[in-house]
Amino acid sequence: MDTLTSMKVFRQIVESGSFVAAAEHLNFSTANVSKHVMSLEKRLGVRLLNRSSRALSLTEPGRVYFERSKTIVDELETAELEPGSLNTTPRGTLRITCPVGSPPSALLTHWLFIGRPIQTSLSMSPSRTASSTSSRRDMTLHCG
Repeated sequence: MDTLTSMKVFRQIVESGSFVAAAEHLNFSTANVSKHVMSLEKRLGVRLLNRSSRALSLTEPGRVYFERSKTIVDELETAELEPGSLNTTPRGTLRITCPVGSPPSALLTHWLFIGRPIQTSLSMSPSRTASSTSSRRDMTLHCG
């Protein structure tokens, strides 16, 4: 069985407090949830859970394994979410050019990005209209 899936199943059992609740949460059968725990215990060579018909509790090795596997699963879930957030939040450097003596409203664009994950680089051009031939800029403000 897949170790990562087994870790997720084990974590859900501990957090839910039962095999049945974990199975329902994960949309697995109770038998499949049980197989994941047995697979983990066999591979690790230790009993992770004390189980009876009325109670479920962690053994000491189970507590240690739960803490470590919880961290790993949390990190994996975060890693899977981060790439998607990069597509929805603008990041990087926005290079802006505007003429020297531009009205304050032209400089407002620079301020709009303060406190955001976007860095701005503002260049002032000596001509009335900044040249738009340079490939080192993303935006040129023309005033007048």
